[in-house]
Amino acid sequence: MGAIKKILLIFIVALLIWGGYVAYAVLTLHPTFSAEWGHVNENITELKISGNLGKPLLVPLSIKDASLSLDGIEIATIRNFEYSAVSSRASAVVALDNKNLVKAFIAYMNNGERGKAVLHVKGRLLGLIPLNQNLSESINDDVLSGFNFTAESRPITVGGIEVGQTPAILGTKTEWGGTEGNYAVLIGHVKLYNPNRVPIPVNNISYTIKVDGIGIGGGGIIKGAVVPAGGYATVDVRIMVDTSLLPKVWVAHVKAGEESTVSATVYLDMDILGRNYRIPVETTNTTVKTNFLGTLRKLLNG
Repeated sequence: MGAIKKILLIFIVALLIWGGYVAYAVLTLHPTFSAEWGHVNENITELKISGNLGKPLLVPLSIKDASLSLDGIEIATIRNFEYSAVSSRASAVVALDNKNLVKAFIAYMNNGERGKAVLHVKGRLLGLIPLNQNLSESINDDVLSGFNFTAESRPITVGGIEVGQTPAILGTKTEWGGTEGNYAVLIGHVKLYNPNRVPIPVNNISYTIKVDGIGIGGGGIIKGAVVPAGGYATVDVRIMVDTSLLPKVWVAHVKAGEESTVSATVYLDMDILGRNYRIPVETTNTTVKTNFLGTLRKLLNG
């Protein structure tokens, strides 16, 4: 019996020491995590996450399920979770579903370019204690600000003779118009200036839009207008974006460091001397940036 008591005493002491160390490790824990892009294609985007806990926890941990959602739509699951109780290092691979990412993007836009990213982790500590944790971070990247197109006036020539100038596009304020089938609808409010001494009837303003060289859509004016001589007018245009092409655009966006170049070729249809002319005004380029990786890093590091 004496030997058994000694064994039990040693076990209890060891358990207390272990418990004290775990409590100390948890209380003084200052983990740091990093996230980088991994393999990217039109179906899946991988994120490589690695972490340094600062010290081994000596606590067995298993992850049964882990996912990332945006506005309630699951956009990613976590694979290849690697953790050891005797190591201060941990890592995982996050696989993003690009098609669900497009659905989440549409929901994000429908909510006024505001959303919430939620990281959900479910597992067990010590093989017994349930772990069920949600970490959230708000997102409010202004995507549509990148669709602000401008163009200077250009000479209008008829038979080699300059008869006037095209209206200048001073700016374009773009709003989200919802979806129609596989197309996202954007409404652009285009401010025009007429440098001529006579009014200019604008029958149409049409766009062809590319992102990083990928044609994703275009559109035209909702209602024509007459721009007064030396004056201003605002016309509304309707732009249709093919959402089935967005996974391809996303791949290019990620590979360029979450930065894309949006180019729009603008045409004006105008009545000049009783005839209608379709005039290419300009191809303008703007830059759209996001910070998805930065948001994920904030989630991981609290």
